[in-house]
Amino acid sequence: MAQRLEPVAWRQARWIDAALAVAGCVLTLCALTLAWRAWFGTRDATARTVEELRVTRGELVQARADLDDVTAEIAAAREALGDDLVVRGAQEATRETAKARLDASQAVLADAKARLNGSNTDLVQRSAGLDALNRCLRGTSEALNQASVGDVNGMVRSIDTVDAVCREAAAAL
Repeated sequence: MAQRLEPVAWRQARWIDAALAVAGCVLTLCALTLAWRAWFGTRDATARTVEELRVTRGELVQARADLDDVTAEIAAAREALGDDLVVRGAQEATRETAKARLDASQAVLADAKARLNGSNTDLVQRSAGLDALNRCLRGTSEALNQASVGDVNGMVRSIDTVDAVCREAAAAL
């Protein structure tokens, strides 16, 4: 036959059963609370991550657009630089041509100066010769005038005076 528990033992068993039931409920409640927190924490973290991902994607789209703009600017700058290099090359060629012309002109000028200097020297020499010839002719004219009037001694003196000048004129010419 089944033994019956005594009222105190029975009460203790009920109290133990109740304590175990309460402990189970508390543990279940704790587990549910932890699960609830984990669930909502994960959900919130996922929502934050999704928002950060959305923001990051927007930043990436903007960065790509900025990169495309900069790439276009670089391409335009390279094209302009290429055009500038072509213009510079043409300017350098023009400068070289002008320099060659200047050098040729300077050579012609130097040659003309040398010829002018030579001509000036020749002119000075010829002027001196003409001056001597002029003095010789004046002296000869004076001697002829003296001869025409019968002054032979004056004629000889005039010829002796201009003889050296006439020799100088003959040498110069």
